Amino acid sequence: MRSTRSVVAAENDPGLGHYSDPPLLVLASLASGPKHGHAMIEDIASICGTRLGPGTLYGAIARLEQQGWIEPLPPEERCRPYRITTEGARVLRAKLTTLRQFTKAGTRSPACVPVSTSLERALRRGVRGASPNQPWWPAHVGKRGLVGIS
Repeated sequence: MRSTRSVVAAENDPGLGHYSDPPLLVLASLASGPKHGHAMIEDIASICGTRLGPGTLYGAIARLEQQGWIEPLPPEERCRPYRITTEGARVLRAKLTTLRQFTKAGTRSPACVPVSTSLERALRRGVRGASPNQPWWPAHVGKRGLVGIS
């Protein structure tokens, strides 16, 4: 059973605010284009500071592929790249919308000081880098990025 003891930490802890939802992180990584496993691990680490292990990554990939949210591309040498499907992009947009609402609710309290967290960075990066000309590009996102998140 997973312990939540380490979730509460001092405010100056650099690990505070790390976001880890492997399937969502994989979808966010693939939003900017097809990638193979190692490239996703590196991209996700740059998005939010979370480094997924191979078991976690490929478990998430298997579940996402089974749900039809990502699909494999033909292998390139020893690497198998994946890309997000139209349905996967729809799911990513819905999840990012929910997380934006969650973030707004959590920072409304006067006790909360709005700070840039890894979750906010992940939300900003979720569709950044993807082309607005793609058919799944969300209507509420302008050509310059997510609306309302700077």
